[in-house]
Amino acid sequence: MMMETLAHSNFAVLQNEVLINRLKQAARDGSLLAGYRVPNGIPGSERLLLITETEAAAETLRTAKWVLKTADHSPVSISSLHRAERFFEVGNPFAYCYYRPSFLVWCQERFAGLFSNYAGGKAFKKKFSSFKESYYHDHNILLSEARRFYNLNSPISTYLTYITIFEHDLLYLEQLYAGDFYPDESLHTRITT
Repeated sequence: MMMETLAHSNFAVLQNEVLINRLKQAARDGSLLAGYRVPNGIPGSERLLLITETEAAAETLRTAKWVLKTADHSPVSISSLHRAERFFEVGNPFAYCYYRPSFLVWCQERFAGLFSNYAGGKAFKKKFSSFKESYYHDHNILLSEARRFYNLNSPISTYLTYITIFEHDLLYLEQLYAGDFYPDESLHTRITT
């Protein structure tokens, strides 16, 4: 497949030749739409965010050996374009904080204004408010159920409801801090990674 024209290319900020070459290869293959580097306060502990066109391409990229090796040194989040857009639509603060034009490392020309059409300010606050309300609504319903089962002296139902609450909280934490969620993995794997 022919490489797309670059709208933005700043691979040098990654300071890792192997990673730069792998990302360029993924870009030439056409599986990568955009890449973001989110710096952290601690030098050398940044997060790499990659966006692919389809979920199948994202899954293929997630299982690539070089991605797994890179994830040992700095976290790598890979999302499809649809999933990333969905994060914006529901008001996930992860999307508004991490997918900034200043963090853009590479982008295909046809996706140059990838997330620039999403409003900030009041529109974001409104979406974030509904995102937060959705979390607390579900969390409070599950807690009410756990209390009800406890009052009915049903320890197994209470225990299972608390596990569901834990999974619910973990899902939102993964979305906020990892930029994605991994319901197919075991709880142990999700907590330790």
